[in-house]
Amino acid sequence: MDKEMKDGLERNKTGTLVCEMDGAYVVWMASCNQYLRLEEPAYFVFTSYEKYGNPELTVSQCAGRYSIPEDECRQFVTEILGGIEAIRQTAMRHYRGLPGDEGLRGKTFTPFSIRHYSINGKRLCFHFETRLYEHYLHPLLQHLETEPHTLQTPLFEIFGHDDRIILRANNQVKGIWGEEETHRLKGMAFLQILNAVYEKEDDDWMATIHASAVTNGSKTIVFTAMPGRGKSTMAALLQQKGFALVSDDFVPLERVTQHAFPFPAAMSVKEGATGLLSAWYPSLRNQEELRQSMTNKPVRYLPVEAKTVPAPVKEIIFIKYDAASDFEMEKLPRTEALKMLLDETWTSPLPENAAGFLDWYPSVSCYRLTYSNNEKALQAIINLFEHD
Repeated sequence: MDKEMKDGLERNKTGTLVCEMDGAYVVWMASCNQYLRLEEPAYFVFTSYEKYGNPELTVSQCAGRYSIPEDECRQFVTEILGGIEAIRQTAMRHYRGLPGDEGLRGKTFTPFSIRHYSINGKRLCFHFETRLYEHYLHPLLQHLETEPHTLQTPLFEIFGHDDRIILRANNQVKGIWGEEETHRLKGMAFLQILNAVYEKEDDDWMATIHASAVTNGSKTIVFTAMPGRGKSTMAALLQQKGFALVSDDFVPLERVTQHAFPFPAAMSVKEGATGLLSAWYPSLRNQEELRQSMTNKPVRYLPVEAKTVPAPVKEIIFIKYDAASDFEMEKLPRTEALKMLLDETWTSPLPENAAGFLDWYPSVSCYRLTYSNNEKALQAIINLFEHD
């Protein structure tokens, strides 16, 4: 931590972390696990208010520093502080601690199904209370299913309580979500699986990215985007070029090594990509078409192994398939790309992990890729792998 602070990270008395990047300041607010990009004079307003907690003093200091009339400065300070507070409050609605016990640790239920999975030699057991709850996860893990066994294994339970969905891992409540937050349920369930497979704890993960990733064994390239933008298709095509899949849809970054760890959930292949990928993956034609839980769009699940070793992430590509665009790839300023990345990322709320994230991110190059020409896009990515 001390070395990280010396290398550009600063911490104030409220626990806020600050990192200078591309002529701006990236601020992590400990109170709500939120990152902000601020430029002067907004950054000065933020730091003054964080230090003294006095809006009028901030107005006075800002007016003197930038030679701005106080009335004009007061309006500016009010807008900046109001905007930051709105961001903080919005984040707090999502970043909330678990409520009291509410009887959830001891609650029993009759499972609709009991599923056993084997991942990297680790056996896991899931109890799903309903068919719907099973649908949230089982299609992604079905290829890992194994026979029931008598050995004691990690137990994961997904059940309902007061119109909410509960995830319990070894009798510890790990999350409570509304029906519209199934993506959060899936992310936390995958995190608990990671812990069991790699013998780690929640705090051992710096971040998880909603992304696909491939590796050549020495470095990893991550493709992130909203659902249906082509990240899984590109990862599948790169597999055919000899690269190894790290993960599809869920890329975990370990806090000590800052490497991307493999996660073998099935690859989600959307309706529009099935015809293209069936030429290389004939089994896709025989896969049952299901409705994806988040988008309700038809999808087929392609089993994967993801048995590669963890490797550092060197490039992040914001990818978009666009039939109207042949090929365009541009390098992005890191601060511009950071907001896009955070929109698709869960980050750890621990200060040391936030410091690790801010230490790691400047070492990554970010690109925007818009394409319809698969060969040009593939060659551009292969070129990145060849120029370590």
